[in-house]
Amino acid sequence: MTKNDRDQNDEGQKFIELSRNSSPEVVFKNAIKEVKLLDENLENQNSDFIYQEGGWGWIVVLCSGFSLGILIGMINNYSLLLNEMERVYNQTENHVVYTAWIGSLSTGVQYIFCSFGSIATDFFGPRKPGIFGGLISGASLALCVFIDDLRLYFLTYGVLYGIGQAFLLTSTLAILPHYFNKRISLANGIMNLIGSIVVVLLPVFTSKLIDNHGLKTTFLFLSVLNFITMFMAMTYKPMIPVLIHKKKMHKLKSSFGLEVLKKPQFIVFCVASFFGMLGYLIPIVNIDHHSIKVFPNDKPFYINVVFGAASGFAALVFGKIGDHTKKFSN
Repeated sequence: MTKNDRDQNDEGQKFIELSRNSSPEVVFKNAIKEVKLLDENLENQNSDFIYQEGGWGWIVVLCSGFSLGILIGMINNYSLLLNEMERVYNQTENHVVYTAWIGSLSTGVQYIFCSFGSIATDFFGPRKPGIFGGLISGASLALCVFIDDLRLYFLTYGVLYGIGQAFLLTSTLAILPHYFNKRISLANGIMNLIGSIVVVLLPVFTSKLIDNHGLKTTFLFLSVLNFITMFMAMTYKPMIPVLIHKKKMHKLKSSFGLEVLKKPQFIVFCVASFFGMLGYLIPIVNIDHHSIKVFPNDKPFYINVVFGAASGFAALVFGKIGDHTKKFSN
């Protein structure tokens, strides 16, 4: 046995003992080789499978950054789609209300189903829910190409697309801790920077497609981008070992993590996030619609570009700062 193998075995034994003390319902197989990994291909690897602090992790950062850019960019992008859908379906009764509600429904369903996406990530790891989310997202937008009734968008863009984005979002946010610990904030900042580049470029292409080719072609283009996220999620190779519970219900309860509600810091975070999202999601959906009336001679996507650029700069700066502020969280 090499020194590396001995060190890894000692580390695995400590991990198992700590976990047994904290959860007697957990069963372990084969000590260090017995800790079941989500990806069967990792069982024979001798490298440190918990925190690589780089390596394949940087590929994951790039791919997750693209996926995050699509996730955020599509929310920002709906303001452009809203304007075009109002124009195309202007003969439909209540078309202004419908188009506004379709985008709101999609965002609402996305965040509601994030809880189910988190449970799926706990059970199956980040890769499978991410692939599922990318597939559903791309397919739902592809269905929008064949729709002529505005109300059917409630099902395709509102419900199905929202569900797909929820699973993709939870898996994308969960994958980086599989590769990074000390450099997690930097990795997260780079991921957000890449995502912001996508957020900046997406409204430019969307606006050009709407102006030159119409709504259907734009939906086809967005469908392809969302199908690409499915392939991006294939890189989400899970690295942290999974504890196998005797009782599925015990694992399901632990996935909900309701004990976190007892922490005042979490309650404060939830309240702050609520008002933060309230001040972000509502204006970003309607600001392009408003800008057309206030600045009729300027393209509305300029506002989206400014949003994305500012977000990318802030993500990189605060991601690096976050690596130096962990001592204040204890």
